[in-house]
Amino acid sequence: LPEDLVGLCVFLSSPQSDFMTGQTVVADGGGTMW
Repeated sequence: LPEDLVGLCVFLSSPQSDFMTGQTVVADGGGTMW
């Protein structure tokens, strides 16, 4: 759902994510739990 992606989008568009490189971010609402 779009509202599940809001937090991720805000983080990725913020300066806090500047040093985050080469990551796979799974945004599936908790469907994948390791």
